[in-house]
Amino acid sequence: MHLVVVDPGHGGKDPGAVRGKAKEAALVRLISFKLMDKLYREGKVKARTSFDLCGKDILNDTWPAKQRRIELSEHSKKVEQIDYIFSIHLNSSTIPSDSGLIVCYNKNRNDAEMFYQKVIGHLESIGIDLRGNRKLPLVKRPDLAILKASLSRILMDGLGSQNAFEEVAKKIDTFMKELSKKADTDIPNLIKSTLFPASLPNAQILYDIENHLNLALGESYETMLVSGSNKKQISALLVEVGFISNPTDLKVITEKPTAIAEAIGEGIYKVVLR
Repeated sequence: MHLVVVDPGHGGKDPGAVRGKAKEAALVRLISFKLMDKLYREGKVKARTSFDLCGKDILNDTWPAKQRRIELSEHSKKVEQIDYIFSIHLNSSTIPSDSGLIVCYNKNRNDAEMFYQKVIGHLESIGIDLRGNRKLPLVKRPDLAILKASLSRILMDGLGSQNAFEEVAKKIDTFMKELSKKADTDIPNLIKSTLFPASLPNAQILYDIENHLNLALGESYETMLVSGSNKKQISALLVEVGFISNPTDLKVITEKPTAIAEAIGEGIYKVVLR
């Protein structure tokens, strides 16, 4: 039986994206718990959460994404082969109209396509629309457009009115241009020289920036060889359930977590049991 790991985004002291009282970590944790209940109850796959598998406290631990990948890979090498990882997140954008479910993949677009169509179809069959307004809901990571939007949100939220939007946008454009030039860019120095040439911001803003860079540009689960001489790769999809920055998406996410979890479960079955 395939081992499927459900990986709730953020958690512990890291709230993820925040809009008003809504926090990404809390919302995806609720969806993930309901998803695990479905997978346990139906018994079609062997399912664990990433936190449980690696002995972490989902309510209290801050477990950086890069370290999470390393520990899960090591677990798969030394303890038990992981076949699939589904990371559950919410998206955020400085553009309020951005909406809809997005599936991020590294190599296997077919898995992403099957998963997306099954989830969206199941939701629409019960009257829930999370198609959103993106023409391409399947995203090959890294997606620099999403990263740019995330950086804009972090800087505007963190620095407030002291920086005009135009000034922030210009800084981010410079940062992205330099980032794309070479793979071995010194990220910390690039952040300082392009985003904060005058003085460094508070630690939380730096943490948020580094976290989003890690999510968008870091080594993916799929690049890790996890089965000794067989060199079998973990198949991984990152599911952005909707935009916390979009009122319509947020309403669906907060009011229909069970239905969303049910749909994600059906998407998992479509990929894993095909």
